[in-house]
Amino acid sequence: MNLTVREEVSEQRARREAAEARVEAALVCLEDAQRLIDQAAQALSGVNGLGSEWRRMGVLHDRVKRAWYDVQGKTDSLLLKGRLVLDHEPDHHEQHWRALRRGR
Repeated sequence: MNLTVREEVSEQRARREAAEARVEAALVCLEDAQRLIDQAAQALSGVNGLGSEWRRMGVLHDRVKRAWYDVQGKTDSLLLKGRLVLDHEPDHHEQHWRALRRGR
């Protein structure tokens, strides 16, 4: 099946937008993870005998934060190169990712 130039551009745009929605949903999840880790650390902060666990929460938080920056940086790089696209055509799952993105 031959696509017109307009159809190809439209398909590429849809794949890029779907990829952006998925990345945004992933970033939202990482932000939520940071918030939950902070809450867990706060809950443990005053408990005798759990100091090392409390410190590990800080390390975990930093790793999740680093993951957020890694995903964001790679995404920015791919966008600048015009290479941020899904490896397949958008499907019914894209509704889920877009809803997660709007939930913020």
